[in-house]
Amino acid sequence: MASQGAAAITLNLAAVAAVLALLVIPSLARCSSLGPIPPPPAQAPTPPPEAIPPPPPPEAIPPPPPLMAIPPAPAPGTELGRPRLGCGECHQQCFPACRASHSMDCKEECDNDTSRCEQCRTPEIEKCTAVCTGSCDCIAEAKKSCTAECSYKACSNCSYGSGKSCKNNCDSYCLSNCWGP
Repeated sequence: MASQGAAAITLNLAAVAAVLALLVIPSLARCSSLGPIPPPPAQAPTPPPEAIPPPPPPEAIPPPPPLMAIPPAPAPGTELGRPRLGCGECHQQCFPACRASHSMDCKEECDNDTSRCEQCRTPEIEKCTAVCTGSCDCIAEAKKSCTAECSYKACSNCSYGSGKSCKNNCDSYCLSNCWGP
């Protein structure tokens, strides 16, 4: 037990000696015969920071094309910078969206075809019912008589062209922006 007491006293004495050394050593670093400590050398004043010129005005950006002209783009994924959609998914989403955005493109042609058909059928049905004495199928007779007027060629051609345009646009877009099959 006595050795523990001696160790504790030795430790305390070492700690006191260390504290005293910290107090005495700095005062020994400079001899008083040399005079007072000279002031540190004067530093040149720091120049004021240079004014940062304002950024150049942004270039005029042309407005984007109307929304109907561009098929909706799928959101890009984070996987190595690739789009999130595979090519099959891209086509499945692009084509219906494109067709919907162009749904009114053929309205006039289709309305004109409908009007032309009705303008032919109505008088044919009236003429048939006026001369019919028994059971007549005047609607079938009007369909036969107005085949050319009711072919909806202008509407069909416009719809076909619009669909073909959407297919080409989506093919081009998806092939350059999708991955996989």
